[in-house]
Amino acid sequence: LLVRFLGEWQPKQLVSIKSALKRGIEVEFQLDGSEIAAELMPNEESATALLLYESAEGGAGALSRLVENASALQAVAKTTLEICHWRWDGALPVLEGDLLNADPECEAGCYRCLLGYHNQRDHDLIDRQLPELKQLLLDLARSELVGQGGVDGRSAILERLKGLAGSGLERLWLDTLYNHGHHLPDNAQQEVPGHYVTPDFTYKQACAVVFIDGPHHGQPMQQRLDQQKRQALSDAGITVVVFTQDTTCWPGVLSEYSWLFGEGRRSPKSDADAPDPGSPASPGSPGSLGDALDQVFKEHSTLFGEEQR
Repeated sequence: LLVRFLGEWQPKQLVSIKSALKRGIEVEFQLDGSEIAAELMPNEESATALLLYESAEGGAGALSRLVENASALQAVAKTTLEICHWRWDGALPVLEGDLLNADPECEAGCYRCLLGYHNQRDHDLIDRQLPELKQLLLDLARSELVGQGGVDGRSAILERLKGLAGSGLERLWLDTLYNHGHHLPDNAQQEVPGHYVTPDFTYKQACAVVFIDGPHHGQPMQQRLDQQKRQALSDAGITVVVFTQDTTCWPGVLSEYSWLFGEGRRSPKSDADAPDPGSPASPGSPGSLGDALDQVFKEHSTLFGEEQR
């Protein structure tokens, strides 16, 4: 991921931004410090861009989320502000001067915020209190993600996953996630090593698997086999999420596992028309997930003549 800086920036400012964003990404996506690397380009003396890349083989897909999901970028910025010992009362402020210092004893940086073994040579330059750093993080926390040109990464991922899907129900599930801005899985139909189980979808970073149960999973014998195999996965520390063929239950499962699928996009409705957060959305309400499921189901109606797993 290449982040280009517009305008005039001083090396000290960019070094602090580099360390802050790297740390924020690590914390927000629960990554080890060795999994994300950050470098100023072309060099620290005359830098005009920041290169972020996943140094671990295969990667966890964290950087892809930043350019595919606005809420992910906003979350990283807010997490980074908190890491840098900044807080706020009520709504997120617009100006950096309105941020509150949560740790006055930390001056430019400490080992609880931006200082670490990986950036020892930058310790003299790092400064969490730089107004430019604070304002940049606030701007990112309030930013809107707009795609320009190129190939839609999510579209490409969606098509790849749909090509691997084993049933129309699985493709319907993928379309539901895509249309509502939820996180797409990393892979499909990939066997879990040592368990002789092939879940429908896998979330590598979260160590989670998803099963989309078609009609034959309702048979007593199949239910016993499913329970045995899935319990073994759970015992091994793998999160198991099951969606049945009853699509009206999908919004509840997505909400229950929002830490895995993300919150998704909110419907463009006014606050006055918004439903009570404590009550489930009406399947027939305008802009609701249930309404969208009905629409996607209709689009895939020709596929449900296939055998579903």
